[in-house]
Amino acid sequence: MSPNSTSSQSCSGSLFSSLTDINSLLEFLSDDDRPTFLIEVLSSNVAVPHIPRVVFQNAAFTSFLERTVTKDSYDDWLRSLSTSVAIPSSRPVKPFGGRAWSSKRFRNAWRVVYCSQWEDDRRLDTVAEASTEPNNPSQEDTDMTGSEHDQQDSSWSDAQEKIIDWTRFPSKVRQTTWIDFIKTYPFEKTYLGPMSRWSDELRRLAVQIMSSPFPRMVYWGQEQAILYNQAASALLGSKHPNFALGNRFMDVWGPEIHEKHMKMIRAALDRGTVAEAKEMEAILERNGFIEETYWDVVLQPCSGPDGQMVAVLNTYQECTSSVFQHQRRTVIDKVQAIIPTVDNFPDLWTSVAKELRNNLHDAAYSLIYTAVNQPTDSGYAHAIDRVDTFQLELQITSGVPAQTFESVVHAGERFHRPSLGPVFAEARKTQQVVVLQQDRLPPELALLVPDRGFVTTACVLPVASVSGQQIAFIVLGMNPRRLFTDESRLFLSHMNDLISKAAALISLPEEQRRDQEKFEQINFALSQQLQIIALKAEKNEETFTRMAQNAPFGMYMFDRDGNPKYVNNAYLRLIGLDRDTFEQAASRGLAWKDTIYEEDIDLASSIWTRMRDSKTAQTFEYRVKIPPVQPGEKPGIRTIETISFPEVDESGRIVTVQGWLMDISPRKRLESLMAQRLEDALETRRASENFIDMVSHEMRNPLSAILQLADGILGSLDIDIAKDPISLPADTINMMVDAAQTITLCAQHQKCIVDDILTLSKLDSSLLVITPDRVHPPTLIEKSLKMYDAELARADIEAKLVIEQSYLDARLNYVMLDPSRVLQVIINLLTNGIKFTRDCPTRKISVYLSAFEKP
Repeated sequence: MSPNSTSSQSCSGSLFSSLTDINSLLEFLSDDDRPTFLIEVLSSNVAVPHIPRVVFQNAAFTSFLERTVTKDSYDDWLRSLSTSVAIPSSRPVKPFGGRAWSSKRFRNAWRVVYCSQWEDDRRLDTVAEASTEPNNPSQEDTDMTGSEHDQQDSSWSDAQEKIIDWTRFPSKVRQTTWIDFIKTYPFEKTYLGPMSRWSDELRRLAVQIMSSPFPRMVYWGQEQAILYNQAASALLGSKHPNFALGNRFMDVWGPEIHEKHMKMIRAALDRGTVAEAKEMEAILERNGFIEETYWDVVLQPCSGPDGQMVAVLNTYQECTSSVFQHQRRTVIDKVQAIIPTVDNFPDLWTSVAKELRNNLHDAAYSLIYTAVNQPTDSGYAHAIDRVDTFQLELQITSGVPAQTFESVVHAGERFHRPSLGPVFAEARKTQQVVVLQQDRLPPELALLVPDRGFVTTACVLPVASVSGQQIAFIVLGMNPRRLFTDESRLFLSHMNDLISKAAALISLPEEQRRDQEKFEQINFALSQQLQIIALKAEKNEETFTRMAQNAPFGMYMFDRDGNPKYVNNAYLRLIGLDRDTFEQAASRGLAWKDTIYEEDIDLASSIWTRMRDSKTAQTFEYRVKIPPVQPGEKPGIRTIETISFPEVDESGRIVTVQGWLMDISPRKRLESLMAQRLEDALETRRASENFIDMVSHEMRNPLSAILQLADGILGSLDIDIAKDPISLPADTINMMVDAAQTITLCAQHQKCIVDDILTLSKLDSSLLVITPDRVHPPTLIEKSLKMYDAELARADIEAKLVIEQSYLDARLNYVMLDPSRVLQVIINLLTNGIKFTRDCPTRKISVYLSAFEKP
């Protein structure tokens, strides 16, 4: 469907009849893969919404309309497009059909509208950037509970228990927008097949590459089916997702690239190493335009369970910046080599144009305009003197035909289109590189460069003599597939300086020229040495930065007011903040104050004030709060030791405060544990001493009774057995029996005390042994009561065994228990019972025997 449009290969002849280069434009647009169309721009502002006239559309746009949109939505979108000539040349367009669009005015009569980027891809990029911020406690994948000790001891086991395979357990893994997209993608229609039938090797590779923030691709199986992560989708451009995801490598990239790809893999397998490709060029659509990029590619074969190759892992590392720098250094070196080889202006312009023609990386085309009357060897009488009267002539062009531009330019001259005269006048006045972009870019410089697109940036380099008289201007149409940056401006400034020096040398007298050449040699040698020193300093700085970032302890640098100048990753991890949160806190004041435990804030503030006042190093300990991982959890506490020292300048003023941060929580826990064990040992010692004192008194009492009773027995038997026959009265015999029983009881009591001592000793040495035996519980209890019959009779205490119904219901006859330990417990209970019942009005002791299935 293509409402209000013409054929993809046709246009209105009347509208384009006045353009000499329209065929080139239409040919470029027709072959462009991006959906593109032209609308007519009215000569005056139109206030009433209307549907603009579509005068041309390419095949890609026609296919897009037929596949995705309806006529009503298409008409509404066309009404939203402004057709006024007052609109700037370049402007974004309202999204339509799930894509982002841009527009550019052409010849003040038409506006080119083209697809610039998938809208969904931008949304996915935004989500990916948010998910890779260095933060965040969730990225550490650790369960920070209130106990730091439990966290560290169980961190590895907890990590092993976490589920990371979202292909098998999607509900147990935290999802991202990209993974949701991959899970819902119809792989059953591709060579990979449905995700439910993926092999273990493919699942592992999928989980591995999707978690990487860098471009990663997997070529699976004999068909080399492609699977890639979000970062790699930008490398595929319009091929993503329908034409690339899950499809064969040969279908996506073609047979020629596929054959080169397989040769690299076979070579890698033969060598037993990975295959590498350095500085591979890739044309990508990112940052809102088609961009030239360079990548280092590594192809790594992956084995299956049988040891044979089942897939190839392709990793990408962008090296665009280094390639651009190398190319620019090459151009600078070649231009610099020109200086000693030319001695007149025609040779200079020819040599410069040759180098620009051979190095079209930054400049798509170049123009050299020279003064009509250039300085002669004898002076500058005919050089440009007044800005408003100079005349320039087009000397040499490269990259474009000379007929495209005016051969002579006068300052202030008015053509039917804007002249380059005002631009040259500005460059003559500032003697700096003039950058022309957007509305400042003259239409005649916004040329269509084959295979690159329309030039959107042009630069003018003024070439002047030593005395300031103008000699020439060099116009460069910058490569539209490269973003114009500060590095680009610095490169052009350096090249302009070299060309200006070469022109100045040509215009100098011979003697001055020789002196100038010597000066240039010395200057070049000094600049080379300075460059070497700068490179070494830069390398040392990179080494220090890398060491600081990978240090296991925190490193920081604050200014005298406490604003952070540098903190490494370990510092942020120790205080429990991500970098963004830390920077936001720093904008409100001392960033570290928010993380300190409330009870230690006053201590930290006083130490900070003391260090600023005394200008001496300070070492102290404080606690920081660790934010909880899950809602509802209590924040943890980490003990930190910091060593801070001020950096003081010559005037005695503090410049920075630097220091280190170390986690001493394990040491603190060890000290606390040792203190607790020492306290337990002291308490055990005190209890043992008390027990020994008590046992000493307890042993002395029955021993005294034994001695007294033994003396009584001996006294009652103090007779001469040879003279008198032994006949004792009944009272004496009863007294002896009673004394013997008491001696037995006291001896048993002493034995119990000794047994208690032995039991205590065995408990301290972990040698107490329980020996179960087959025992009849009522008999055991009656035996213990029998042992105390004499003492119970003396104290007039009635003791009895009461067997409850629960024991009878259980129908127990014998049970397994240690009779000596149970008897020891019953004896202790009876001893205490007799002791506290002896003086009571009612003296009864009952021992109850019950049985229960549960305690």
